[in-house]
Amino acid sequence: MIANYKAVHQLLPSFSPRDAIGNEAVIMQRTLRGLGLRSEIFAEQGEAKGLDELFSTDLAQSALLYHFSIASTIPGRIAPLRLPKLVRYHNITPPWFFNSQGELVAQQACSLGRRQIPMVGVIADGILADSAYNAAEINPYSEKPATVMPLLRDYESLTQLAHHVDALPGSPALNRPALLFVGRIAPNKCQQDLLVLLHLAHKFISKDLRLILVGGFFSTDFHRQFCDLAAHLGLRIGADLQTDHGADVVIPRDVTDADMALIYRQARVFVSMSEHEGFGVPLVEAMFFDLPILAHRSSAVPETLGEAGLLVDKNDWPTTLAALKAIVQDEDLRSALTNAMRQRRKALSLSSGLQQFNQWLNSF
Repeated sequence: MIANYKAVHQLLPSFSPRDAIGNEAVIMQRTLRGLGLRSEIFAEQGEAKGLDELFSTDLAQSALLYHFSIASTIPGRIAPLRLPKLVRYHNITPPWFFNSQGELVAQQACSLGRRQIPMVGVIADGILADSAYNAAEINPYSEKPATVMPLLRDYESLTQLAHHVDALPGSPALNRPALLFVGRIAPNKCQQDLLVLLHLAHKFISKDLRLILVGGFFSTDFHRQFCDLAAHLGLRIGADLQTDHGADVVIPRDVTDADMALIYRQARVFVSMSEHEGFGVPLVEAMFFDLPILAHRSSAVPETLGEAGLLVDKNDWPTTLAALKAIVQDEDLRSALTNAMRQRRKALSLSSGLQQFNQWLNSF
């Protein structure tokens, strides 16, 4: 039982409270402290105590919770420690997505990270996976099957922000119906396929549609390839949602949480052509904003969505385009999807997740 411990400390390769994993670590820390346990966050990089500080900490009656999402020195450093080691497995992007010269560091980090999966599985006394898809990757190396718990996120607080803003700060509401994707602009997320989809949508659905991408570019190589394809397809890229009315693709800078809430609320469809998701937090965010979802059937996406979206095979462009047209124009379909999203998000809410987290903690 977790009550037998005095502390549960979290370890991350890199920590930022603003990204999905860092945000979850903060929620977990708050929960652990609420149970009367000491709980600090240690990381090799970022806004946390340095990993070296862990080894000068009193670890009597302590357990460690390692967030495994990329290669790091953490598995090797904690393996000899005689205390419970818990693992939160967030998945690691397969290295073959990163092939350009500017992505070799990421390729190597992902390759090494995936080679560490067996070691992490072996040393773990308990594993908590974001999805069954993630659990299936690490289970072969662990004596005890992973428990599946969706990533912890306070989606309700994000939706509440939208009630306090009627437009982006100092600007009018979004002026064109928007297809939205949220996430790092990277090879595995396949935003280039969203350009193709928008190009087809302009021909067969409406020239008024625009694509909004919230997220920075992963590499200069991918940025160049993306811009070259946009130019080839005759799509103009802009950076301001309000003033750049002629832009077909908008990649806004410096998006705040309030901005993000408003974009979710005003977009027409959330579209994902991603080929690798270990969970997919933006899919759930879209659900909480009643934003209909069209997504490529890959990795953990079907599991996360359940019945709360339209799944397609993006290699079948006619069917994908027909699905997009239906989701944009058919109000009955949109209403049915809204009802499905409201049912699905109950299991993905923070309150449900915290209940599962407490049950998992008490299994040790």
